[in-house]
Amino acid sequence: MDTRLLTQLPLEQNRCREIARQYQAMGSIGCFAAALVEQAIRRADRAVIDGGEEEIRAALQDLQSYQTVPPQPVRLAPVKRPAAERLRLASAVPPVGRRPGNIGLPRAA
Repeated sequence: MDTRLLTQLPLEQNRCREIARQYQAMGSIGCFAAALVEQAIRRADRAVIDGGEEEIRAALQDLQSYQTVPPQPVRLAPVKRPAAERLRLASAVPPVGRRPGNIGLPRAA
């Protein structure tokens, strides 16, 4: 058996355990991904126990396929506009139940 497999596998398992922790820290969004990573770690443990080189090689490749968790996007606070720039509802909606004014029509003097 290739001894490099037995030295690389625990390193990958530790890396994937950290990835699973990061996914769990995301809350309900990351639970499914964390479960998949943990399942791959359990398969790697089973491959070491069973001792088949092909199983260990497949488990190592499976663990190496998981990449680190992408950083969460930075959430910016909404921009507060000065009161003068904000539209007021009264100016945006025409009055209800009243006749529109004579805007733009010439007035009799």
